[in-house]
Amino acid sequence: MATNIRVETDADGVAAYEAHLTKSDGTAAAVYVDNDFNFVSIQTR
Repeated sequence: MATNIRVETDADGVAAYEAHLTKSDGTAAAVYVDNDFNFVSIQTR
């Protein structure tokens, strides 16, 4: 499970949108999706 922090257009050009999340273990992650909301990639910090 994760908590959504915010969703925004992706300024880095990886995908159309990125969702900033905090995973249940406290790890921050960004999930990237395309214009059809299909998964593109995930980046953890």
